[in-house]
Amino acid sequence: MTTNSGGSAITYASDATNGDTFTILQAGIYAIQYSDINGSTSITIGVSKNSSQLSTSVDSITLANRLVKTFTVAGSYCTCNTVAILAIGDIVRAHSDGNANNSTGNFRITQMARL
Repeated sequence: MTTNSGGSAITYASDATNGDTFTILQAGIYAIQYSDINGSTSITIGVSKNSSQLSTSVDSITLANRLVKTFTVAGSYCTCNTVAILAIGDIVRAHSDGNANNSTGNFRITQMARL
């Protein structure tokens, strides 16, 4: 997956078991975009904040921890976008339903304004 961690306001960590995480270092307003594709089946992707459910399917993420979720049919490009107010220490991660082709995925989080 291609990632963009947005500079000094965010740190990025990759874990083979629990997936990629983005930790917020500066409180602010952030633009978040996640996209992926899979040609053989429908796909659901989304983004969580402070979820303890780690690499869980986005469909199973607690609603209180889900920032955004979207669905598309087989062979279509799937993308979700949101703007969120994030605090220092918040952890953001991308989730799919297991049908995403993570080698073509793209996740971007960018600080728009400091709080």
